[in-house]
Amino acid sequence: MTTKGEEMNITEFLEARIAEDELMARNASPGPWSFSDIESIGGGTIYDPTVAIAHVEWDTEHVDSRIRRTRPREQADATGSHIARHNPARVLAECAAKRVILGTYMAVAANKNVEGSVQWYEEKALRTSVDTLATVYKDHPDYQQEWTLEA
Repeated sequence: MTTKGEEMNITEFLEARIAEDELMARNASPGPWSFSDIESIGGGTIYDPTVAIAHVEWDTEHVDSRIRRTRPREQADATGSHIARHNPARVLAECAAKRVILGTYMAVAANKNVEGSVQWYEEKALRTSVDTLATVYKDHPDYQQEWTLEA
């Protein structure tokens, strides 16, 4: 996070968020993850090849009463499948893809383009892509509202 008065540009912001995502994915159980839907317990377990990672359950009788869990079975199953689908390998692939987009934008933006030239339009198109990538992190305290795309 930046200090007061210090402002990141969008490429620095994205590089930092991608690095955070990558670090979390590298520190997680490597996977590939899978989700086992077990009818008898009304939920399921997320596995990598060697260990159960998490249990998704909707049964409120066997959990901490301070935690409200009222998900129906279908929602618990969808949650487990979603988590397994977004395993560390996928996150690392997404980080690599985002870096390619960001790197391409930075390379094109580094050229001094004449308005109306092909490179100028390429930079504008890539900037839209970069702004789009940044919106994923709009809840981060360093996110700047001017990066928000207008609908």
